[in-house]
Amino acid sequence: MVCQPSGTFDCGALEDSRPQNPPHTGTSISSQPSVATTSRLEVERRRLAEDQLSARVISTIQAARRPSTRRIYDATWSMFSKWCTRKGTNPLSPSLAQLLEFLQDGLDRGLSPNTLRRQVA
Repeated sequence: MVCQPSGTFDCGALEDSRPQNPPHTGTSISSQPSVATTSRLEVERRRLAEDQLSARVISTIQAARRPSTRRIYDATWSMFSKWCTRKGTNPLSPSLAQLLEFLQDGLDRGLSPNTLRRQVA
């Protein structure tokens, strides 16, 4: 996660390799597309494109990660976006307080410090 000038965090580096459940129907937390169904790679691709990077550069950046790293990022993104859905938070623009609550919830559930460090990466 990278802190943006606005005080929000760039969560483009979060992922989950577990199979996705069908999207939860109900009230949307924003006018944006359902984030629970948006892959981490697509979120990252959009953010990099907004920074005016070419499709070639974006593809290179996304292909440069090891498969094990991509699986970790996929797992973390899925957990975080599901947590945000339960909390009524937009996972694309969390506040520092929301990120810390997510990490605290993991600690309260017994996640190891190494897992929490992975989630912050």
